[in-house]
Amino acid sequence: MKLNNYIELIKLSIRLFKNGQVSLKKIVNFLHNGYSSIFRMAKAGKLPSAIIIEPVNYCNIRCTGCGFELCGQIQKKQKLSMECFVKIFDEVKDYIFFLVLENGGEPFLNRDLLRMIKYAYDNKVPTITSTNADFKTGDRWGEEVIESYLDTLIVSVSGHDNESHSIYHKNGNFNRVMGSAKKIISAKRKLRKSHPDLILRFIQTKDNKESVNIIERQYRDLGFDKLDVRKTATEHLIYKRSPDDKVKILTVGGDNTIYPNFCADLYFIPDVLVDGTVAPCCFTYLFPPNMGNVFDDHGMKNVWNNNNYAEMRKKVANNRMNIPACSVCNGSFGYSGENWNRSSKIEIYTPYHKPTKGPQPQGTTATISK
Repeated sequence: MKLNNYIELIKLSIRLFKNGQVSLKKIVNFLHNGYSSIFRMAKAGKLPSAIIIEPVNYCNIRCTGCGFELCGQIQKKQKLSMECFVKIFDEVKDYIFFLVLENGGEPFLNRDLLRMIKYAYDNKVPTITSTNADFKTGDRWGEEVIESYLDTLIVSVSGHDNESHSIYHKNGNFNRVMGSAKKIISAKRKLRKSHPDLILRFIQTKDNKESVNIIERQYRDLGFDKLDVRKTATEHLIYKRSPDDKVKILTVGGDNTIYPNFCADLYFIPDVLVDGTVAPCCFTYLFPPNMGNVFDDHGMKNVWNNNNYAEMRKKVANNRMNIPACSVCNGSFGYSGENWNRSSKIEIYTPYHKPTKGPQPQGTTATISK
């Protein structure tokens, strides 16, 4: 993990203690999950130490490097109801250190998003979400975000003006994005609040290097607290649709990255999709195996250490390259393990994702060409 990521974790930890959002139960559960991850055990703690919940699975714009768009994953537009959110959240709230409300779509397309954030805050759980901020907002939108007590907001851009921004963010409008952000910035100053922590995420591509230099100089003047410059998550992948209703995922020119047989997500933070499906990580556009369904399996507790999760943890600890999604994933928090694998050219053939009502057969195969 990079040094600045450690620093951000330390700052988040300080805020958690300062706001009284840490309990003995959370610490004990975290230590249990940590112990299980160090020894790569099949069973983790009682419940995860953080959670990702998807508020909505579709977006208002199209980004050229979006994995969900490339893999044709979103076939049915869905929003998570407040009732379903509460059902998922209430079970884990006493064990998680933070909540992430995002995944495959634009979170603010769910009108209940700020209610979800406030509900989490009232239950002593801080929330992180991200947005393209490319939509119409009301006069009080900034105040409403502040009043929800959102801890961290990430605003995504890929340019320094309308022309450069719209190359990657198709049909995007940089001025509208900044206009939405300024409402929050103005509200913070007006109400004299330090939250949310505003991060400007710049998506770097081969076409916007000039914009990176400009944004690096201007992000503080624009009112943001931090700048996060990163490349697209799919830059090393090629998605090709095949005539048999499947998608073919290839690494660009063969990926020679060394991956450890470890994944922290399997022990700390699951991803609950809008239909209740539990994914082992947020890289759902790589089609990882489904772990279960919080609605059909009667809660996260019944999913977290079920046979699907146990088998997944065993397979990753033994050889992550045998799992198609894990073979092209560059996650794992930069963990340095003792048993590593060097990836080679990977081809994954997998059916398009369709909303499920519970655990489904994985049905994927991987061809490894050395």
